[in-house]
Amino acid sequence: MRITQGKTVLRSLDKEDLELVRNWRNNESVNQHLLHREYISKEAQLKWFAKTETDNALYLIIEENAQPLGLIYATEIDIQKNSFYGNIMMGYPLQKDAWTSVKAVLLLCDLMLLRCNFKIIYSVVHKNNSPALAMNRRLGFIPFKEDEDVSYQRCEIEHHYSKTERIRSVLLGSDKTAITLDRNDKNLVFLSRFRK
Repeated sequence: MRITQGKTVLRSLDKEDLELVRNWRNNESVNQHLLHREYISKEAQLKWFAKTETDNALYLIIEENAQPLGLIYATEIDIQKNSFYGNIMMGYPLQKDAWTSVKAVLLLCDLMLLRCNFKIIYSVVHKNNSPALAMNRRLGFIPFKEDEDVSYQRCEIEHHYSKTERIRSVLLGSDKTAITLDRNDKNLVFLSRFRK
């Protein structure tokens, strides 16, 4: 899958991306904000990737100007409840690519909410991840449960689009968003269930 909007591209995670994603994941400046911070070996990364082939999830590499910058994903996709968990991992400090990360989230939301007709997005954020907490507020997420280290948040489709109207006009403008699928794309089967 390839979602293109201007110079921003979300594309299916491939095996060739695994070492880059693993390096991001093991980088202390990145994983300090993650829920799971343990070191990931090459073997563990390969095992995880094999699981993504059968999981009810979408994993997409974020690129800006053909430069890979992060990974965005929808997991725990529940067709009966019309919901999914969304998350993002940027491979570099947010100052370098903050607008790209917001744009990537908006594009994933458009895919899942508008194209696939989901109604609720959940997010689980470590409380020390102040950039993600701030971004989630701007995107319309509301905490529904908190524990010592983690904020559990949800966002309904109407609230998301009312909260993001202005930022969408600035970041996405009038550029068209294109979604293309290769016949060998592992996401083809998943998305075929939502063809309008």
